[in-house]
Amino acid sequence: MAKPYSWVSQGFSYSLVRFQMKIQFTISYTREEYLSIVTDHVLELSRDKLRKKNPAKAETASFYFTKIFVRLMGSVAFIFKKRKMPVCEFVFTPEKITRTTALGILEVTWAEIVRIGEYHGGMIIFKNSGGMPIPYRCIDDSERTWILKAQKDAQEI
Repeated sequence: MAKPYSWVSQGFSYSLVRFQMKIQFTISYTREEYLSIVTDHVLELSRDKLRKKNPAKAETASFYFTKIFVRLMGSVAFIFKKRKMPVCEFVFTPEKITRTTALGILEVTWAEIVRIGEYHGGMIIFKNSGGMPIPYRCIDDSERTWILKAQKDAQEI
């Protein structure tokens, strides 16, 4: 096996071994980035639901109500999340995603990822129960592409 090439950029560490990427970073979410990602996700879900009932109103109906409601409820959820998991460390390898927090270690193989939602401020990696928000400030475009491809490739197996 080739010796890994490692570097640190903007506080994040990276390793590349024979075209197999390893992405590793530690994050303390900000309230605004968390709410941005969650709000976009909820708006997408509510629009999808409305499209089935009334396609003409799907883009405008309940937009402001939903946005205000999600920001209020999301702020409360964020406070509890930050108390339980103030810092998360993520490691993405070709085999799995590992998230380490004060609550413990979660390992999820790419095959266990149900889907990845892409939003304005970041992505949410969905597993069967819940999701892991990843702000775009933590990954660059090539890493984003690699993450999406790893999930897609695992679903095709």
